[in-house]
Amino acid sequence: MQQGFIIKLVLIIIAVILIVSYFGIDIEDTANTPTAKKNFSYVTDRIVYVWDNFLKKPFKVVYDFIYIYIWEPALDGLERMRKGDAAFNIKGQTPDVAPQR
Repeated sequence: MQQGFIIKLVLIIIAVILIVSYFGIDIEDTANTPTAKKNFSYVTDRIVYVWDNFLKKPFKVVYDFIYIYIWEPALDGLERMRKGDAAFNIKGQTPDVAPQR
Protein backbone atom coordinates (compact mmCIF):
# COMPACT_ATOMS: atom_id res chain seq x y z
CA MET A 1 0.00 0.00 0.00
CA GLN A 2 2.83 2.44 0.86
CA GLN A 3 4.65 1.51 -2.34
CA GLY A 4 1.57 2.42 -4.40
CA PHE A 5 1.39 5.83 -2.73
CA ILE A 6 5.03 6.60 -3.48
CA ILE A 7 4.64 5.58 -7.12
CA LYS A 8 1.55 7.79 -7.48
CA LEU A 9 3.39 10.71 -5.87
CA VAL A 10 6.36 10.33 -8.24
CA LEU A 11 4.03 10.13 -11.25
CA ILE A 12 2.17 13.27 -10.14
CA ILE A 13 5.45 15.18 -9.73
CA ILE A 14 6.60 14.06 -13.19
CA ALA A 15 3.23 15.08 -14.68
CA VAL A 16 3.41 18.53 -13.07
CA ILE A 17 6.94 19.06 -14.40
CA LEU A 18 5.85 18.02 -17.89
CA ILE A 19 2.81 20.31 -17.81
CA VAL A 20 4.87 23.26 -16.58
CA SER A 21 7.48 22.55 -19.27
CA TYR A 22 4.77 22.37 -21.97
CA PHE A 23 3.61 25.88 -21.09
CA GLY A 24 7.21 27.16 -21.15
CA ILE A 25 7.40 28.12 -17.49
CA ASP A 26 10.91 28.16 -16.06
CA ILE A 27 10.64 26.85 -12.50
CA GLU A 28 14.04 28.26 -11.46
CA ASP A 29 13.22 31.78 -12.66
CA THR A 30 9.82 31.61 -11.03
CA ALA A 31 11.26 30.42 -7.71
CA ASN A 32 13.87 33.20 -7.71
CA THR A 33 11.40 36.07 -8.14
CA PRO A 34 10.96 38.39 -5.16
CA THR A 35 7.26 37.50 -4.96
CA ALA A 36 7.95 33.76 -4.79
CA LYS A 37 10.66 34.26 -2.16
CA LYS A 38 8.29 36.41 -0.10
CA ASN A 39 5.51 33.81 -0.40
CA PHE A 40 7.82 30.93 0.59
CA SER A 41 9.10 32.95 3.52
CA TYR A 42 5.56 33.71 4.66
CA VAL A 43 4.47 30.06 4.44
CA THR A 44 7.62 28.91 6.26
CA ASP A 45 7.05 31.46 9.03
CA ARG A 46 3.42 30.32 9.45
CA ILE A 47 4.43 26.65 9.61
CA VAL A 48 7.09 27.40 12.24
CA TYR A 49 4.59 29.49 14.22
CA VAL A 50 1.97 26.71 14.22
CA TRP A 51 4.60 24.11 15.19
CA ASP A 52 6.06 26.20 18.03
CA ASN A 53 2.73 27.41 19.47
CA PHE A 54 0.31 24.53 18.89
CA LEU A 55 1.91 21.25 17.83
CA LYS A 56 5.27 21.01 19.60
CA LYS A 57 4.00 20.42 23.17
CA PRO A 58 1.36 17.77 22.33
CA PHE A 59 3.80 16.02 20.00
CA LYS A 60 6.43 15.94 22.75
CA VAL A 61 3.93 14.54 25.27
CA VAL A 62 2.89 11.77 22.87
CA TYR A 63 6.50 11.06 21.92
CA ASP A 64 7.62 10.88 25.56
CA PHE A 65 4.70 8.59 26.46
CA ILE A 66 5.46 6.22 23.60
CA TYR A 67 9.19 6.26 24.35
CA ILE A 68 8.89 5.73 28.11
CA TYR A 69 5.97 3.29 28.30
CA ILE A 70 6.19 1.40 25.02
CA TRP A 71 9.62 1.68 23.38
CA GLU A 72 11.91 1.26 26.39
CA PRO A 73 9.95 -1.66 27.93
CA ALA A 74 9.79 -3.37 24.54
CA LEU A 75 13.54 -3.05 24.08
CA ASP A 76 14.14 -4.25 27.64
CA GLY A 77 11.90 -7.26 27.02
CA LEU A 78 13.67 -8.05 23.76
CA GLU A 79 17.03 -7.81 25.49
CA ARG A 80 15.87 -10.21 28.21
CA MET A 81 14.53 -12.58 25.54
CA ARG A 82 17.89 -12.46 23.76
CA LYS A 83 19.54 -13.55 27.00
CA GLY A 84 17.06 -16.43 27.28
CA ASP A 85 14.93 -14.97 30.07
CA ALA A 86 11.22 -14.23 29.98
CA ALA A 87 10.31 -10.95 28.35
CA PHE A 88 8.47 -9.83 31.47
CA ASN A 89 8.65 -11.04 35.04
CA ILE A 90 5.14 -12.48 35.48
CA LYS A 91 4.97 -14.58 38.65
CA GLY A 92 1.53 -13.82 39.98
CA GLN A 93 2.15 -10.14 39.61
CA THR A 94 1.69 -7.51 36.98
CA PRO A 95 4.53 -6.98 34.52
CA ASP A 96 7.07 -4.32 35.39
CA VAL A 97 6.83 -1.97 32.43
CA ALA A 98 8.00 1.19 34.15
CA PRO A 99 11.17 2.58 32.61
CA GLN A 100 14.40 2.04 34.47
CA ARG A 101 16.05 5.44 34.85
